[in-house]
Amino acid sequence: MIIASIVTLTICVGISFVLWDIYRWDGNLSLSNVKEGQVINLMYAQPLNGTYKRHFVKVVNISSLTERDIKRLNDTSKYRKDDKAFQRSEKLIRGVTGKGEFRQFYDARCYYAHKPILGKILFRLGVI
Repeated sequence: MIIASIVTLTICVGISFVLWDIYRWDGNLSLSNVKEGQVINLMYAQPLNGTYKRHFVKVVNISSLTERDIKRLNDTSKYRKDDKAFQRSEKLIRGVTGKGEFRQFYDARCYYAHKPILGKILFRLGVI
């Protein structure tokens, strides 16, 4: 009887976390609203082949780029130098994935971002 009560309580708590996450979910969270240390879940556009890739990252740095910074990056960076469709935006987020990879994300190419309710805990446990 006690085990059944514990299992039922665990299931109810789990369902309430999921419902709370759905309630708080903002399908169009801008990366300009995130803060360093937050764990976010986002879809990131890969314009080279027109696909999207989902990422769970912990934000480690946020940069606001000026037009001058963007022009300098466009002039000096070899990354997609000859691709006229590639554009950098003013907000650049640097994050680390659960696998320890550092990634950079431009706000303009981010879609369906949200902050998972248990994101920090899952990130620390290495689940995401």
